[in-house]
Amino acid sequence: MVRAHASSVNPADWHLIRGEPRIARLQLGLGRPRQEILGCDVAGTVEAVGAGADEAAARRPAVVAARSGFRLAVVGVTDHPVDYAAGPARPGVAHADLRSGVPSWLRKAVAGCEADAVLVTPHWGPNMATSPQPYVRAAAAELLAAGATFVAGHSAHVFHGVEGRVLYDLGDFLDDYRVDPVLRNDLGILVLVTLDALGPRRLEAVPLALGYARTELAAGADADIVIADLDLEQEARADALLSGQDHCPFEGVQVRGWPVTTIVSGRVAYRDGAVVGEPSGVYLSRR
Repeated sequence: MVRAHASSVNPADWHLIRGEPRIARLQLGLGRPRQEILGCDVAGTVEAVGAGADEAAARRPAVVAARSGFRLAVVGVTDHPVDYAAGPARPGVAHADLRSGVPSWLRKAVAGCEADAVLVTPHWGPNMATSPQPYVRAAAAELLAAGATFVAGHSAHVFHGVEGRVLYDLGDFLDDYRVDPVLRNDLGILVLVTLDALGPRRLEAVPLALGYARTELAAGADADIVIADLDLEQEARADALLSGQDHCPFEGVQVRGWPVTTIVSGRVAYRDGAVVGEPSGVYLSRR
């Protein structure tokens, strides 16, 4: 387990905190830095999970505690590549062949966590996939049945949908992959989850733009998101479309799959059947 208490990461801070080279302590402070490092009062703990010096360490969950005392256990696992799998005396990652189902050691690891909630974060599925594979959906259901409070996966480099207590793929947070002009894996989301022992109470998706060596809030069209419930059944009606038109060519047709939230330029414009927020944009007349 690796612990790193850090408010930021750069060489200057490292030299300042370590007081190295030692001769620099004459100016920086002999016993401790003379100047307080900004952010030290809110700096947290970064826990490593899903990898270790041997198989047992790689499979071991990490437990982090909030200032309120709430304890969150985090279980990390990957279904590829098998060449990186840790062994009894070999460092590596916690590997599980999820295509064959969730192994017993993983179910026991999830069920045995002593915490208020359990987050499982699997690296699963192929790169650049637009939706979760069937075996990924099956593994997610098994993990929830084993006792996971929430499942947040990653691997595809593009974010996938949310289903109950499962966020299938978080996409990228840093740009470390070639950009697909159609899938736009240079766009991502930061998911803020309000979590308690019963599960996620609230999820907020913040649109991100992934540039070279930096990640920032997305703006303009890059921050447009439509969230749809693919299982929601709805009758197509003119009044349900919230359009300026007074008719619908599909009037009365029962459809499955309907938008539930629309975000325009990073701001919620539509939620659960109603327009919300202040009007924006400029009317363009058609001539």
